[in-house]
Amino acid sequence: MSSFIQDLRFALRRLTKSPGFVATSLVILGLGIGATTTIFSVVYGVLLRPLDYPSAERLYEIDAKNSDGDELGISYQDYLDWEGTLKSFEALGAYRFGSMHLTGGMEPAQLRHAHVTQGFFDVFQVVPQIGRTFQDDENDTSPANVVVLAHHLWQVQLGGRRDALGETLTLNGEPYEIIGVMPASFERPDYADFWLPLGDLTQTSREQRLLTVAARLKEGTKRSAAVRELDLLAARMAADHPEVHDNNRLVATTLLEERIGDLRQSMWLLFGAVAGVLLIVCLNIAALQLVRGLERRHEVAMRTVLGAERSRVIRQLLTESILIALMGGGLGVLLAFWGLDLVVNLAPPIPRLNEVSINLQVVAFAFLISLASGVLFGLLPALRNATADLSGALKGAKAEAQAGWGAMSLRGWLVVAQIALTLVLLIGAGLLGRSFQRLQAVDVGVDVEQLVSIGLVMPPDVYPEGHQKTRFLREVGERIERISGVERASAGNYVPMNGPGTRVSVSPKRFGRDEKKRDVYEQVVDVGYFETLGLVPIVGRTLTAADDENAPDVALVNASLAERLWPGELAVGEDLVLHRPNGEDLSLQVIGVVPDIYQNGPSQPVQPAFYRAHAQSPWGYMNLLVRSVESDPQQLIPAIRAAIWEIDPDRPLFAQNAMGSVLNRQLSAPRFNAALLGIFSLFALLLAAVGIYSVMAFAVGQRHREIGIRMALGASRGRIYSMVMNQGLKLALLGLGFGVLSAMGATRILESFLFGLTSTDLPTFIGVSTVLLVAATLAIYMPASRASRVDPMVTLRDD
Repeated sequence: MSSFIQDLRFALRRLTKSPGFVATSLVILGLGIGATTTIFSVVYGVLLRPLDYPSAERLYEIDAKNSDGDELGISYQDYLDWEGTLKSFEALGAYRFGSMHLTGGMEPAQLRHAHVTQGFFDVFQVVPQIGRTFQDDENDTSPANVVVLAHHLWQVQLGGRRDALGETLTLNGEPYEIIGVMPASFERPDYADFWLPLGDLTQTSREQRLLTVAARLKEGTKRSAAVRELDLLAARMAADHPEVHDNNRLVATTLLEERIGDLRQSMWLLFGAVAGVLLIVCLNIAALQLVRGLERRHEVAMRTVLGAERSRVIRQLLTESILIALMGGGLGVLLAFWGLDLVVNLAPPIPRLNEVSINLQVVAFAFLISLASGVLFGLLPALRNATADLSGALKGAKAEAQAGWGAMSLRGWLVVAQIALTLVLLIGAGLLGRSFQRLQAVDVGVDVEQLVSIGLVMPPDVYPEGHQKTRFLREVGERIERISGVERASAGNYVPMNGPGTRVSVSPKRFGRDEKKRDVYEQVVDVGYFETLGLVPIVGRTLTAADDENAPDVALVNASLAERLWPGELAVGEDLVLHRPNGEDLSLQVIGVVPDIYQNGPSQPVQPAFYRAHAQSPWGYMNLLVRSVESDPQQLIPAIRAAIWEIDPDRPLFAQNAMGSVLNRQLSAPRFNAALLGIFSLFALLLAAVGIYSVMAFAVGQRHREIGIRMALGASRGRIYSMVMNQGLKLALLGLGFGVLSAMGATRILESFLFGLTSTDLPTFIGVSTVLLVAATLAIYMPASRASRVDPMVTLRDD
């Protein structure tokens, strides 16, 4: 322990004598470790930190999937079969999504809820904050009108009053007694504002896959055992009910995996990028350490001659490196607080992002990577300096300069590694940047910048008849069109970039039922929908008020569906057969073909779809679309809300968005990834340029006498300049070569993030390599220019 304290004191004394080196190292390390700590805090908070449930790692969701990987849901009949069959799980519960309107509050609201089975809350082992959950007799064939509230709804609607138990909420026009409030940490499903009893659904069929199943794995049971049991269960279900379960499989997903979705790959991508930056930082400081070591070779040699063991010298030098790294880590943690705020503000919507913080685990990680960085950038220079030739180190400046060639060669390889890693990062950033540009340039089929959408519900207790719903929509549309700044208004059950529609099966009537049957998407729209979107039919017409419940059923098809069903033919006038699950087919006459719309956003392909008239297929859930002539259509939302409530003051509204902001949110994730990787890459580019500059500047300084002799013997300044430039460019080209080879393999992990180009996109590789070569050339130019200006007479006289 005493020797360690001696080493620490000596290290502090030595570092105080090199303030420039220490300051440079701390700044570079602080930025590198700060960036790494920031991204790790996000990775830990989103991906690694357990959910706030007891033994959360044992919580799963079970769903059925078809051969295409589509989620199918679970029927109530299947769920009843599972309750007594699955042995790998100690508890099962199920829920289904629902939506109800709340009245009697400050303003009507559309709330999301989950109907749950009796054992649902037991799966999560979470008790209410106040009150209770459902009793057996409240969740039978005729479920009671009782409700358990989410914590946020309790706070907003009831002010967090504990005496709210026993009060009622008016949901869909009926009173529901409040019997409990769940704690703020309970978010299952994460969209629920409240929970209701599911009741007994034994009268439903196996085709009605309404449920999602939550399950708790038995303690001590491995996931692989549960997967095997689910595979056997799926095979048995397919054998017993092939008409429903043929080629389907059961998939168990941990609750954490379900919560974060497909974020895992992008999070680790960013962490890998910032780890690469930290490695470049370490290589850069290792190169600086080699320069500093050359200046201390005489000191190290003297200590060795006086009896110091090489292991003690290595430990002393390594102590200095680790001390610098820990100080840089402390600065990095401070920078991470600022960096985390920046990332959170710039990041797209990410689950659990609000839970991310610089906590004890993150600080511990920062300490470990600081320690590892100190060893990484300090060990090689320490070994090099402690094992150098003693006789050469003690001969003086000339011998020192000559001895420095081996170290310079090692510094050169460090620079080659920096350039190679930097090129990999730059190519990755270039690919993501070009991909984002192409994604941003996609024409989604609609000018969304002037559109506003507002969702509304027309429940059957208020609007029991289809024509009442349609009349309400038309009246609302007419009222909205009288608002100053509004050009057109209409409605559809799915709006652009909000889903392709309801999946159904259709075929042209001229063919047999199964001969040309296709799975496509159905949407329901009202009169004026396509005019509001600014779309003109490719052929045929759009809907009119005459396409009502008394007229023949009609449909418009998009260009993709027309080409799929009637390639090279005129679709208008053809009959489209809609195949219903109950076997009652419906024939629809095609009256028009409309342009394709990217219903899932610009990154997803257009799906074949057709559109039906709301008057002929009335829906209770619709989205109003309003085209504005104002520069900021968001400003119209209050006036639109007021117009709706003038007609029906109890009508709840939801999903109130400017469509331009919806598109912007869909682009936010690729924009964020490209921007963050771009920042990391530019920092790496700066470090690489500094690294090659320092190598060449040191080489010129070491060869100052040699350069003077060459010039005294007749070498021209141009020859000296070319000699130094060639030496530097050899390092740069070698680094570029290794970098290109590495990038061709490394960028394959980006394939799922790219749009419209491959991971080996030649223009990106060439362009980025050129940028890095130019930066390296500029960094080499300054030492080469200085070398060409050496005065041989001054050099020889000084020598």
